[in-house]
Amino acid sequence: MEYLLPHEGHLKNFQTEQLAINWCTLLLGWIGPGHFESQLSISDLQEFAKAWLMMTDENNDLVTDLILSDGQDFLSVKEILEALCKKNKSDFVLEVRKWRYILLKECFEKIVRSNDYLYGLLELTDFWLMFDFPDDSPHVVQGRENTLSPTDYYTEDNFKKLINRHKQWLQKELEAIYKLQIVE
Repeated sequence: MEYLLPHEGHLKNFQTEQLAINWCTLLLGWIGPGHFESQLSISDLQEFAKAWLMMTDENNDLVTDLILSDGQDFLSVKEILEALCKKNKSDFVLEVRKWRYILLKECFEKIVRSNDYLYGLLELTDFWLMFDFPDDSPHVVQGRENTLSPTDYYTEDNFKKLINRHKQWLQKELEAIYKLQIVE
């Protein structure tokens, strides 16, 4: 089901990338994927909820409660989203992957625009730290499971290599997510 969402922001990026948005996507965005802070506002959640109600025949008190919420009580919104997510039966690991993809793509675009390799290397490291350096990360951190010296690591050539690795990773990750979405 396709919902009409804001013209900008993370959820718009989900739609642009054709990544399915569901209640678990919203839950993860509300509590913050990885170690990130909340990525969604109450108005983001309410816009989705209103669109969801218009697109379904289902009358759901939880969705209505979400629409009526002022968003001040973080935990009550979280509880509503958890209940909706539980009904949704989505793969939470897949939702984490979607958020990781979207946030990395946004970070990546900012890094490429900056054209500053030192900043880029630090930003990529900070990004992957927020996800506890998962095994499938394309990023290499100086001195972490390698013997790269700072003079070898903090170079424009190394930055370009890592940019290429991240581009490939983003492409493969998006393809993998698409395949998993079909199964879901």
